[in-house]
Amino acid sequence: MHLDDKRSLKRENNEHHPFQSLSVPTPKPRTTIYLEPELYQALERRAKEERRSISNLCNILIEDAMQIWLETNPPPEPKDSPAAKPTTASKTKRSKTSKT
Repeated sequence: MHLDDKRSLKRENNEHHPFQSLSVPTPKPRTTIYLEPELYQALERRAKEERRSISNLCNILIEDAMQIWLETNPPPEPKDSPAAKPTTASKTKRSKTSKT
């Protein structure tokens, strides 16, 4: 098969399945965001300066911002956690003291 025939065949296949050649398996979750054009241009410029992809730059910026946020906003204790429930020993002490 000639090279031009292969290119033509590939183009035809991609027309029917445009995202098939773009799928990259990854265990990481994905999301879509919509940005103002000025913000996107700034991200593009910074990513180029740092020799990163825009996706990688966004991931790093979000990680940094979330680390700061999580330091000031720790997750709440689950209601079923050991710290939230009194221990058996403390229950026993309370029942003994309440009887006396």
